[in-house]
Amino acid sequence: MKIFFGTVSNDDFKLRNVLCVSRLPDTKIHLSHAATATEGWNELLDRAEPDFDVAVLCHHDVFFPEGWLDNLKVKLSELPDDWMIAGFFGINLDGEYCGKIHDMRVPLALETHHKLPTEALTIDGCAFVVKLNKGFRFEEMPGFDLYDAYMIWRAKELGGTCWIVDNLVEHYASRAFNWKPGDDFILVHSWLQKRFPGKRVITTCYRD
Repeated sequence: MKIFFGTVSNDDFKLRNVLCVSRLPDTKIHLSHAATATEGWNELLDRAEPDFDVAVLCHHDVFFPEGWLDNLKVKLSELPDDWMIAGFFGINLDGEYCGKIHDMRVPLALETHHKLPTEALTIDGCAFVVKLNKGFRFEEMPGFDLYDAYMIWRAKELGGTCWIVDNLVEHYASRAFNWKPGDDFILVHSWLQKRFPGKRVITTCYRD
């Protein structure tokens, strides 16, 4: 399995001192400086698709610990053939948070009791995997939020499924704990509800 790694970054300090020191032996991290997340993700997917099987796309403030890459290959091999998107923390089909992630603003990793892998209603967009050669791309969306809510339903439109797998990531997040969605976030959320009528559009940080 050939795995592509890519990130959209506007902060060279975090990129150099978090993502680029991840324990990913012999792995190149491809970089986009796009003005929006979806523009950047599409740019990276275009680069990846000719030569790789899957693309790991992540924030520049994510760290992958020792053994993570080998474990990813094992966990992806456990998924059904129709998988298209995989993540590491999210919300399952019963509406429950599940998976493993360490938000480095707090001392302990979050690990739920669920049996993994499990099919997802949404995944945390700080790090996710796209199965290539299935034609998945993002529609243009402003800013850097809610692409995670989009990609689950778009994958389903294309006949794919989305899963949470057992492979903990570390996220050196900087968003304030008392963060609340702004006007732009709410506008995009409304657009997503129209784009996918009748579907439950949620993210790990904002639920309808």
